[in-house]
Amino acid sequence: MAIVYTHNRLDNNSIFYIGIGHDIKRAYSKKSRNLHWHNIVKKTGYSVDIIHSNLKIEEAREIEIKLIKYYGRQDLNEGDLVNMTDGGESTINLSPEARQKISNHAKTRVHPMLGKHHSKETKQKLSDAIKDIPLSEDRKRKISESGKGKKT
Repeated sequence: MAIVYTHNRLDNNSIFYIGIGHDIKRAYSKKSRNLHWHNIVKKTGYSVDIIHSNLKIEEAREIEIKLIKYYGRQDLNEGDLVNMTDGGESTINLSPEARQKISNHAKTRVHPMLGKHHSKETKQKLSDAIKDIPLSEDRKRKISESGKGKKT
């Protein structure tokens, strides 16, 4: 299963990087990041927001590509993202044992956004960006089931 995540500046909570990974560790890793990413992190710090989880890798790639296109890349003068590609390149595969270990760890950690909130503008941008993404009937069913019994 895969995740889609954002890195957000701490000074204004704006998204400056969109990424995908097979495990939650990738979202928090500082390895294999470009110079622009490191400059922002040094200047403002950053937070991580896991915006989608338990996706097939193909779904994660599609979402990443759409979000990068929506927010725009800085190097192409289209937006503020420091992503250097259009997305969708993840090729990492994990063993079932490694996935279980990550799952167990994720169940015990405190989410970094606990007690924090995105601005209304950021929430609207994220909402608008994923509205065009087609969902399979199985995915729709899972989304429906996950919300049943929850108070709004």
